[in-house]
Amino acid sequence: MRSLRFFILGAFLILLHFWGSAQHIPDLINYKVSEYKAHNQNWAVSQSPDGWMYFANTDGLLVFNGNQWQKYVLPEHNIIRAVYCHRDRVYTGAYGAFGYWVRDACGHHSYTSLAHLVPNKLLDKEEVWHITSDGKDVYFQSFSVLLRYDGQAIHHVKLPGSIMFLQFVNGNKIIQCIDSGLYEIIDNNNHRKIAHTDFFIGKTVTAILPQVQDTASWLITTASDGVFMMKNGVIKPWNTRFQNHFIVSQINKCFITDQGQTVMGTIRDGILVFDPNGSLLYHFNTSNGLQNNTVLAILQDRDGDLWASLDKGISHVGLHSPALVYKDVSGKLGTVYSILQANNTLYIGTNQGLYYHTTSYPDYSNEKQDFKLIKGTQGHVWQLLAVGNAVICGHNEGTFSIKGHTAEKISSVTGGWFTLPIADNIMLQGTYTGLVVFKKKGNEWIFSNKIGQYPDPVKKVIHQSGNKFWVAGPNTGLRLITINHDFSKVENVVNYGKNLGIRNEQNVEINLLNDKLMVFDGMYHYSYDETKDRFVLDPELNATTEPSQIRVLGDTLLTKIYSDHLVFINQAGQKRNFPFIVNKDYHNICLIDSNTVGLCLSEGYAIVNLDFLSKPTPKADMVFSLVWPSDGSCTAVSEREKIQLPYSRNSGVIYFHTPEFKLHSTYFSRLKPLDTLWNPIGGDGKFAFNHLPYGNYTFEVKYNNDVYKIEFEIAAPWYLSKWAFLLYAFLTIVLIWWMKLMFDRQLTRQKLRLEQENVRMLRERMIEMENDRLYQDNIAKSKDLANATMHLIQKNELIQEIKDELIQIRKSGDQTLTAHDFRNMMNQINENLTVQDDKNLFDANFEEVHADFLGKLKKEYTQLTADDLKLAAYIRMNLSSKEIAPLFNISIRGLENKRYRLRKKMNLPMDTNLTDFFENYL
Repeated sequence: MRSLRFFILGAFLILLHFWGSAQHIPDLINYKVSEYKAHNQNWAVSQSPDGWMYFANTDGLLVFNGNQWQKYVLPEHNIIRAVYCHRDRVYTGAYGAFGYWVRDACGHHSYTSLAHLVPNKLLDKEEVWHITSDGKDVYFQSFSVLLRYDGQAIHHVKLPGSIMFLQFVNGNKIIQCIDSGLYEIIDNNNHRKIAHTDFFIGKTVTAILPQVQDTASWLITTASDGVFMMKNGVIKPWNTRFQNHFIVSQINKCFITDQGQTVMGTIRDGILVFDPNGSLLYHFNTSNGLQNNTVLAILQDRDGDLWASLDKGISHVGLHSPALVYKDVSGKLGTVYSILQANNTLYIGTNQGLYYHTTSYPDYSNEKQDFKLIKGTQGHVWQLLAVGNAVICGHNEGTFSIKGHTAEKISSVTGGWFTLPIADNIMLQGTYTGLVVFKKKGNEWIFSNKIGQYPDPVKKVIHQSGNKFWVAGPNTGLRLITINHDFSKVENVVNYGKNLGIRNEQNVEINLLNDKLMVFDGMYHYSYDETKDRFVLDPELNATTEPSQIRVLGDTLLTKIYSDHLVFINQAGQKRNFPFIVNKDYHNICLIDSNTVGLCLSEGYAIVNLDFLSKPTPKADMVFSLVWPSDGSCTAVSEREKIQLPYSRNSGVIYFHTPEFKLHSTYFSRLKPLDTLWNPIGGDGKFAFNHLPYGNYTFEVKYNNDVYKIEFEIAAPWYLSKWAFLLYAFLTIVLIWWMKLMFDRQLTRQKLRLEQENVRMLRERMIEMENDRLYQDNIAKSKDLANATMHLIQKNELIQEIKDELIQIRKSGDQTLTAHDFRNMMNQINENLTVQDDKNLFDANFEEVHADFLGKLKKEYTQLTADDLKLAAYIRMNLSSKEIAPLFNISIRGLENKRYRLRKKMNLPMDTNLTDFFENYL
């Protein structure tokens, strides 16, 4: 028995290696825990009618709409073991709990439990492992209890014993009773054993499936006993070639597609897909990219693709994808740089050498044959080129001519980057150290010569005209060279850089598109304007903010290569996205034949059939919703209607998705009128906007060939709304009225104030006029005083002169004047010199004119006498010492002494001018 186990396991390993060799499989994407953010284990899978995917996960219910993952947990945090979509509800089952989830317009799910409807608490200690439907009712099943839910009530279905999963076969409800065979359930209380099914007693039946071509024939899979066909009571192995493998790998789930393909999910060896004749089409396991070999559930979605719930993760297989992928998980081939199919052989050039496969695309029936290395080609292969019946291999070590499975070195010039046929018998090759020429001799290509006068590396060559060629090399930029007629040397070199339109001139790529030279500098695409002899920006290729390389294949196919995907565009403008990340090299996309393209990947390669470009693709549905992070609320949005948003909603996130499950769907978006260029947006399908001004906006998403859009308007803030403007108008009127009222009050107060001011000013004017009158009187009196003073001075001077003259006459002895007469005259003169009336008049006027001056002087200098005050007034009147002395009946010297005493009493410095001091005193 032990040796039998070892034999079976050995056979399994041999088959595993046998099927794993050179296995080409459709697109495969693995969703990991880091992406869906839940537990490793996924127990079941289902799809809603509108395309949403649901997974029963150990942590709860996983929901995937194509872009975003969501996780929901049951109230008791039970492990969800089963999930089934029926109409607009998603039913789930767990230990002692089952119910349904309903999705709202924004994609949020709410749960309703049905456990309270179960009679006699039948499921309290049971775990719901399976949920299915006959199209009308929904069935919940553990391994010992089966319940039917009609939308209103739960009905208990009696069973003949412990059962495996309920199956619907040709409209009949079929179950396996582990101890007694297969049964058909008639109604809630009756069942019928199916004849001749005792064969399955003790076996674990995992699927019962009618054949597409013959529904009377049932395909029955077991967990550990193989796969069988049953018809009219006769049971036999379904595929004897694979029966041992079925036993070892343990078939856990199985279904038959509408095209008759049989898909099996195993516990130990991934997914097996057979054609209607029982031949193995595809085998997905960890050796070719599946992330886990234990398949807990499997489903074909509405697009015909496969979903696998794994013990570790979730996988999606594009079963109807136009691409087949060779996954070099082991790294045997290395990084692929060039692909070529010639002479019924597929050649793969990698960084490790040149490999071949003797079965060419699309016939890979000879899967025994793995890729083999062509001896002598170890090292980096840059280019594979078919020239007639010859295959030229540009290599790090030189250039090889490939004949079948052997290689002949025809050039030792290292680095055969790019070979360009110029005529039937001549080829030009760019290498690490310049250009070389190959010529055809008979049926063989031989090395001719190296072109002189150009030692720089050349990564690509494009023929311009005549003997002129465009060449591009690493770090040397773009040049137009002229080669002489015998291809022996370069005669002229013209550099095309910033001065001729190319912004980044170092590492450029060149292509011919519709016979026009195109240049890509890592950021921008340029086309050559021959009339201006310079490069100009290409508006179409620069229509997105994400830079993309281009490859031109043949005469009709253009490929744009982005960082995480590429786009095929044919001459009719039809497009298709593919999520492949190709190597950054000129030969990363190669024509296998006129309708097939090879893509060079870091782990293997992909081969794409281009028929899909000519097939019309219906426009996928795009679903939009607006989410407000501030409060977590959501607003559903339709393309058919424009929504109005308050100004408080000018920051949010637009979520969108298409229920199409491509490998990492790539979108471009723009928000008009703010954006004009298309911006790449992540596959999670969300676009955030922040603090948008009020106004009208259109958000557009470009997916494949289609453009989707929603329109919304952000209302003006409340302070700019219509009601606000009405309020502003009302407030303006109130303000104007209030301002008028205030103005009137102010005007009244101003008028009163002006009247009071006029009275005050009139009074002040009268006072001023009185002061002016007094001032003028004072001036007049001052003038009179000055005149009187001058008159008095003049009179005294005259009398004094007369007196002096008389005295002189008297002394001269003139006796005509008697002594008596002389005395009389002298008495009269003396009386006139000291006339008291004149003096009193002068003193009175003087006191009146200089009252203020004398009053201040008396107050400040109390020690001054009346004569001192009078002297100060005389000095202030600008009288000279000669004029003042007679007024005091003293000599000039006596007056100087008097001035000196006055200065001393007032403590004035000797250099102080008394006249200036007294004039400025008041």
